[in-house]
Amino acid sequence: MNEEALKVFNMYLEKEDLNGVLNCLPNIFIDLTPENIKTKNLFLYLLGTIFKLPEEYLDYVKTLFIYDLYVPVEGISPKDAINFLRSITFNDFIKARNIFYEYMNDGCSKELRKDILNLLALAKFRKNSNNSIIFSYLKDNDYKGLYIFINNIVNNSPAFNNMYTLYLLLKDLINEDYEEIDIPEDDLTIYELVKYKKYFKVWEYYDRLLKQDENNIEIQAIVRVVSKILKERYKGNLKVGEHEEKVSKPLDKDMYLDFLDSVSDYIDKEGFVILNPESEEVNNQMKSLAYYIPYLSAYEIGRCPKQIVINQRRYKKFTPSKESYICYNKGNWENYIKLILEKFKYILPDEGSCIRLAQAYFREGLLNEGINALKLAIGLREYDSNPKYHHNLFQYYMMLDYFTKRLEKEQNLEEIKRK
Repeated sequence: MNEEALKVFNMYLEKEDLNGVLNCLPNIFIDLTPENIKTKNLFLYLLGTIFKLPEEYLDYVKTLFIYDLYVPVEGISPKDAINFLRSITFNDFIKARNIFYEYMNDGCSKELRKDILNLLALAKFRKNSNNSIIFSYLKDNDYKGLYIFINNIVNNSPAFNNMYTLYLLLKDLINEDYEEIDIPEDDLTIYELVKYKKYFKVWEYYDRLLKQDENNIEIQAIVRVVSKILKERYKGNLKVGEHEEKVSKPLDKDMYLDFLDSVSDYIDKEGFVILNPESEEVNNQMKSLAYYIPYLSAYEIGRCPKQIVINQRRYKKFTPSKESYICYNKGNWENYIKLILEKFKYILPDEGSCIRLAQAYFREGLLNEGINALKLAIGLREYDSNPKYHHNLFQYYMMLDYFTKRLEKEQNLEEIKRK
């Protein structure tokens, strides 16, 4: 790392000059080793919690997971490294700073140490400022104003934690969209409880957290919003548990077989096709009919609604190649896409490779393809779910929400240009 560039970075950071800070980054991380790429990602992630990043940087930050970040010190235990990074992604900057203090003298230069501590301090200041605004909206019972404020945070920062939960709940409250989705709740993650509108379970979960951390403004806000939803829901305007019956339409066998034949070229290029049928009956018909085409296979994944994944006939277990990991770690997205798609043609992929494929697509600016791969990762996550809390699912849906809006924006601009 370039020590002089780190010093200049810190100077711009103290002035809160975002353009100066971003212009410094290429000069700091000249040698793009996997560790330097991940350290640069850490800088960008923290900058995303402090400033509103330009679109091209924000697009990239929205694709970052814990495994894309690195603690640039020596001697840190794997457990503390994960706790440091997890604290950052959950906006617990005090905990992250305390862990960093323990290890920062080992293999961490004075300037790098100063930069990271300043980034953490500014991120904490921004969080405190946001929490003050959230508190004022709660005090005034201004849920619409709070929704607009949280919506802005979610769409302009890497927040996928409590802020994203609060955003989803506020959206339901503002739109008066409370009707529970009929799905067993025993093994649902907290995100799924919110998604399927199991509000009482959501309230139980966050009320328990609030008892452990009474001063947490974000959790206070979630509990307040869920409590308000429950009151609104049981006013009598909505009969909980009554659902409109969906009439299953029979599947046209010949038409579907023609469709399967027509997408074979796309599957050869893209590796898979995802469909979202309306009923389990249609799902089963689709899976059966896919086997009429000798070189195709179909799998049902996800919870509600189910997804059908169609690819070429499976012949062996999926295992990502060492070469694909090297491409990913070096930021060679184009080659990573090629290597993984070659596997996806024949085998139902694993969730990890699928989310990395989505990340690679988004980083190459291929939004439509990235959204498709992301939906596959979500379906696989929910299909292979377990009762434990899995925070990655929050980020999957945050990414889907963000990049779907980005794609719509691009399509609208193209439409305007054509006119």
